[in-house]
Amino acid sequence: MAVTYFRLLYTVITNPGYVERSTQWHKQQGKSKRSIRSSRARSKSEKDPRANGNPANYADTGPNANPNSQMYEKHPGLQDFYSRDVFICQGDGRPIWCSNCQNWKPDRAHHCREVDRCVRKMDHFCPWVGGVVSETSFKFFIQFVGWAAVYCIFNLIVMAILVAEYRKDTGTANVHWVVTLAFGVLFGLFAIGMTGSSLQFALLNTTTIENLSRKTVVHQLAIHMPRLPQEPPPFPTISYSTAQKSETSEPSPDTIKTFAILHTKPGENVWDLGPYRNFKSVMGDHWYDWFLPIRYSPSSNHDRYDSQFPMGHVVDRLKREAGILPPVEEAKPHNRRRGRRRRRRRKRDDSIKAQEATAHQEKEKENRQQQEQEGSEAGIPYTGHDRHQGSIV
Repeated sequence: MAVTYFRLLYTVITNPGYVERSTQWHKQQGKSKRSIRSSRARSKSEKDPRANGNPANYADTGPNANPNSQMYEKHPGLQDFYSRDVFICQGDGRPIWCSNCQNWKPDRAHHCREVDRCVRKMDHFCPWVGGVVSETSFKFFIQFVGWAAVYCIFNLIVMAILVAEYRKDTGTANVHWVVTLAFGVLFGLFAIGMTGSSLQFALLNTTTIENLSRKTVVHQLAIHMPRLPQEPPPFPTISYSTAQKSETSEPSPDTIKTFAILHTKPGENVWDLGPYRNFKSVMGDHWYDWFLPIRYSPSSNHDRYDSQFPMGHVVDRLKREAGILPPVEEAKPHNRRRGRRRRRRRKRDDSIKAQEATAHQEKEKENRQQQEQEGSEAGIPYTGHDRHQGSIV
């Protein structure tokens, strides 16, 4: 338990999972307090490029709109989003903007008021470690409360036995032991409750903050369209240019990446991979990672080309409904299942044929031995052929 706690504390201090602030934020911090107060008093349209949902206010924030845009220079970082195939967006197709950090918020990021920073996959602010439990430390938090629950249960059982035996022998109760037993019950219930709720969130691939609106939330996704439809689609789209910024040339059609802006149904979790895969994405791929606080969660690794976090069947359904996913890919899971059944049936048939061939060979061997025995008794040597066909010497 102590090892998991110090591992949790070390991770919260050294790698809390904060999102980097923009250069514009650092410039604002270099100003005087008076200028900062005046900048906060400005209208939202002056400090937020997406203010009031007016495309004119953020039309130049995309690299495809104007490569030399001053707003793009102030707020870079869009490439980390449109270089992938799927990301969470607003209704305009841009990522979610954090006006406090002056930066785009990655998927599943939340701005924590206690530390005034955006945190990746933030779960809660933990007073026991004095920091934020995020994607880098959620695994160690589960291990800590889990081993704490085991310790409290062990302490509760031992103290209950000692109190019962002491009372049986003396007829009185030791006050110190009773207090220890009461604390064991109190902290045991707390640790067990925290362990159960944390494991539930791990199995559902959600967090404490996301769970508050889990049944009503509607996600807006920007999904890459590898093939543009010939007719205008019934859903909004947005295009980004993947070409390098140039002062003379315009983006070519080959360097433009178009995304469809789609909505999920209320309560759908786009990151749900199934209970087992959800658990492994948090606790690790091996059983010893589930109990030992050694490596970080696999979900904290964002070196993926498709999305910042693995996404499940909800995204595939949205792609099929929008016509982005080809029909042949839709039938692939069924074909794989049918192929597995065919291979198992073929393997079973081959096994039966092999058994029948082995039985036939054993039967022929017995017949030859019997014929040799009959020929030796009659004084006729056996040549390996049937005696009744005259093939004897």
